[in-house]
Amino acid sequence: MYVILLLLVIKIQGVKIVNKTNLIKKLAALTLLVSGALTLAACGDKSLSTPYGSLGDTVYLSGDGYSITEKELYEEMRLSSSSVLVEMIEKELFKDELALINASPATYAEDLLKYANEAIFGTSDKETLESMDENTKTQKVLSFIDSFYLVNIEITEADIDTVNFETHNQKVLDYYKLTVAKKIYAKALLAEEVKDKENAAYIDVDKALQTYFASNVQSNYDMSAITIRFVNQNEANATLRRYNIKAYRSQWYELADPRTAVVTGYASEVLADLGIANTGSISDADYVKYYDKYSINPNREPISSADVPMTLDETLVKFLEIYNYIYSYKDQVSTSYTVDTILTDLENLPFTKSYEDFTNTSLRTYIYNTLGTGETDTRFTSSPRLNGSYYYLAFKLEAHNEAVLEWMDEDDKFIVYTETGELTEKALEIYDLVEESKLTSAYIQSKATERFNDAEVVVYDELIKLYLGQNYSNVKLSSKSSKTVVAKVGDLEITVDELFLALEEKLGVSVAIDIAIRETLKASDY
Repeated sequence: MYVILLLLVIKIQGVKIVNKTNLIKKLAALTLLVSGALTLAACGDKSLSTPYGSLGDTVYLSGDGYSITEKELYEEMRLSSSSVLVEMIEKELFKDELALINASPATYAEDLLKYANEAIFGTSDKETLESMDENTKTQKVLSFIDSFYLVNIEITEADIDTVNFETHNQKVLDYYKLTVAKKIYAKALLAEEVKDKENAAYIDVDKALQTYFASNVQSNYDMSAITIRFVNQNEANATLRRYNIKAYRSQWYELADPRTAVVTGYASEVLADLGIANTGSISDADYVKYYDKYSINPNREPISSADVPMTLDETLVKFLEIYNYIYSYKDQVSTSYTVDTILTDLENLPFTKSYEDFTNTSLRTYIYNTLGTGETDTRFTSSPRLNGSYYYLAFKLEAHNEAVLEWMDEDDKFIVYTETGELTEKALEIYDLVEESKLTSAYIQSKATERFNDAEVVVYDELIKLYLGQNYSNVKLSSKSSKTVVAKVGDLEITVDELFLALEEKLGVSVAIDIAIRETLKASDY
């Protein structure tokens, strides 16, 4: 460096100098900059010595042509150590929550079971689990067992309950204690954040509860309705024709049937126009022509020829007849009901479903929200209606929404507060559900990551720091080397020996075998 500066001075001496003082200042600054750069470069070359604790040349695995020491094994496992070390650190960070789980296992049994079932079967929904076929269950269980084998935890098919999905072996459930501990921690934070208007998790009580009620509760009640499904529109139209029914302005009209009797009035005129003899026993082919040409007109003159709509009771009977015809393989339903009498016998009829039982959500929405049971409401589908992939006829019998109506005011809005300004019992229930919906896996993990970063974890191994730094921004590299400690969080020091034992338990055998195979191949002639 000084040689360069001397050359600069010599070079400058040959030039006319206007201000020697400024020149000296610039040279001094240059000297400081260059020496500083060299100092930084020298510091950059300095690195921490890798801590190995008591690990040395003790042989872990040996064979013909290879010998693997504990130190060599640790060197290899360090590349995969970050997840194991994170788990060790998290067990320290969440030790209070883990203590709660151990002290009250029954309190958190449901959470442990939920996470276990989701890991094993991909879902914790009981109905979905119970409907899963045996082959699928077996494949999922075997895959789960394999995943545990990779971390050296022995799980067998006998350890997993594939019948009731509730009594898995405790070692399966214990694996998810840390996950539940994170949920406990995040839930406590969420309880405060939902009250903070500036926080993204804030719950605007009145607005949030009204929205949830309208979307999830207001229509969630049992419904009694006759629903008849047709494969396509042709089948639907043919069925209405079979029963002499035509639709006009949301009402049904029953046509006189010239296949069974001689018809009069407008019906006879239709036959005459078609050139079909009014014998009282026309063919089915001629009846199709008659049916298609017949035009409904409630105001036809003379009045004796006007079409008269069927009463609601008559329409109900036709619905029941068509239901029995389409579902001939089911128990037949009496066709002697009126609207009033059928409502008193619904518990003995197959027409009541829960909200969830309507697998066709389009049909469900139509029945719940469009059809009604009031005097001026449209009560039935007059023309076959496409819902999803099929055509349907539907007759709404009764909405079993008495309880829901009690939760609503005269404006059909959810009653959130009591007269004294407190949340109603139903509002409290919905509030808990709204808050629970915010406790997502992403939220829980974000809070766990924040806690990890806030813990100011210090690492004494540059390679491990590199890997941890990819997910945790606040992990620090120690300024001093250590022979025994690999990481520190708070007052807890995690030693190399402790990390090695944890790594060896999960990865030792498989990693050692990988090394042995690699060394054997290197020593072979192939």
